[in-house]
Amino acid sequence: MSLELHAPYVSIGGTAPVASDGQTVGVGELVAQARRCLGIIQDVLERCGAGLEDAVRTRVLLMRIEDWEAVIKVRAQLRPI
Repeated sequence: MSLELHAPYVSIGGTAPVASDGQTVGVGELVAQARRCLGIIQDVLERCGAGLEDAVRTRVLLMRIEDWEAVIKVRAQLRPI
């Protein structure tokens, strides 16, 4: 599926670790959930003719601040900084 764009920007917000069947991915597994959320973002960007390398900013919301490093490592694997 491709998307028709009418502007030079794509804004994506509110992703959640949900599979195409509506089931939560990686219940209790922070890294799996982070991978799924970033994968959703990557898929949308690619359908718009862009990629993670075009992202200007990502924002991560965590239940426990202690988990930040694990999530940032997942992001770095998909989009090296």
